[in-house]
Amino acid sequence: MLYSSFVLRAAIAFISLSHQILPATAQSYWVPTATCTNGGTYQDPYGGLWSVNCYQENSVAYFDTGATNGQGIYGCFKGCSKRPDCNGISFLASSAYTQAATTGGGTCYYRQNIGTYSSNSSVYASANLIGYAPSLPVSLHP
Repeated sequence: MLYSSFVLRAAIAFISLSHQILPATAQSYWVPTATCTNGGTYQDPYGGLWSVNCYQENSVAYFDTGATNGQGIYGCFKGCSKRPDCNGISFLASSAYTQAATTGGGTCYYRQNIGTYSSNSSVYASANLIGYAPSLPVSLHP
C-alpha cells in the first residue's frame, strides 16, 4: 500500500518526537547551485529529507507537472509538498543551468513512486523523499 508524503512526514515526525530520535550533531546537506554537483541529501524548509541525484532521470512515470514560478528546484520541492501523493521530483531548467537553482524557471515533474535513475543531461536533478527531520523553517532574514 502506498502512503502519501504527508503521511510519511507526519509518521516520521511523530516517531522522532515521541522517541526523541533527533540527530546528535549537525549534518551537512546538499545545496542547490547553478550547476548541480554530486547530489546528496537535501533538507527542505519544512523538514523533508530528499535524496538528490544530479543529471539523473527517474524511470517511473510522473503523475503531474508544474512550473517553478521563478524558484528553481526549490519550487519543485515546494510543489511536491503540496501534492499528497508526491514522493519524488525531477527538475528540467528552462535554460542551460545559467541561473542559480533557487531562482529561475523550469518544469517540475512529480512522482508518486520511485524507480531507478539513469543519466540524462537535460535534467538538472531528480530527488526522492527519504525521511523527515523535525525542525522549524529557518529564515535567512533577521
